[in-house]
Amino acid sequence: MKEQVLPLHQPNFNIPIDNITLSERETLREWQPPVKVPKDYFWWEVRGGEIYISMPKLGHFHVKGGIQIDYSLINNADPIAMQAFISRALFSSIVHQRHEIPIRGTAIVSRNESGATIFSGKSGVGKSSISAILCLRGWSILADDICRISVLPEAKSEINLFVHHGYTAIQLTADTCNRLEIDTTVLRPAATERDKFYYTPERMALKQRAPTRIIILNRPASTSRLEWGRCSDEVAIAALEPQMCRIEIGKAILGSEKMIALVKSLISTVPVFVLSIPQDVGPEDVAMEIERAVCDQLLDGLGTR
Repeated sequence: MKEQVLPLHQPNFNIPIDNITLSERETLREWQPPVKVPKDYFWWEVRGGEIYISMPKLGHFHVKGGIQIDYSLINNADPIAMQAFISRALFSSIVHQRHEIPIRGTAIVSRNESGATIFSGKSGVGKSSISAILCLRGWSILADDICRISVLPEAKSEINLFVHHGYTAIQLTADTCNRLEIDTTVLRPAATERDKFYYTPERMALKQRAPTRIIILNRPASTSRLEWGRCSDEVAIAALEPQMCRIEIGKAILGSEKMIALVKSLISTVPVFVLSIPQDVGPEDVAMEIERAVCDQLLDGLGTR
């Protein structure tokens, strides 16, 4: 058994949370999940708040208290696949254990605000492209892929919510990079898909920020123009639940009622907007609309659904 605290820049364990203890455990090599795990699919189980995960071709993982990861890696595990697994499944598991909220999306900070705007929505809706365009226009990146939000119900100050600094490399397709005149020859390939690259904006928001708003991007077939809406209460909860990474793990740790209570704490303070985007409207036009709405404070007067 070998225990050590590895630096955050260690290639296979790049986790944007301070003071995570990583321990290699030989005993985990002998552990097997009770069911056969399909190829390229991870198995997980929560026991007393602790999370056991098995990932074929990568290894076994035991996550404890939101501060420690015990692991046993498969020999010659693919480092790119490892980072993809860590940055999503493992990272979101740690966030759930810390009783925080992991939202799929990107958090960026506008030129004129101190708080963060979170973009979320289904895969392929354009979150990354729109965020990259806004960053090229002077916004700052705070977190991409998973936005980690802390809810502090007994905070002494007026601010009881924080979006933490997270992964800051945005995944962009080669076509998007070419359209935005970003040189792909200096970018590293993304872990998930061959035609994607990691683009790190020049401007970064290095400290945690209070969330100013959440914008859920949507491309319904029936929409003919860019249209804003605001949702609250049960509608907002229903809109946010699908955007929470590995919510099933959070519910297994906290229970469904406490998980929903966390989300209610979030939406009681942070407005949730939905931007419906026509199929033929590109990310450049969407980014311009968002910047106009934010900078001109056009969202403040929107009624709720």
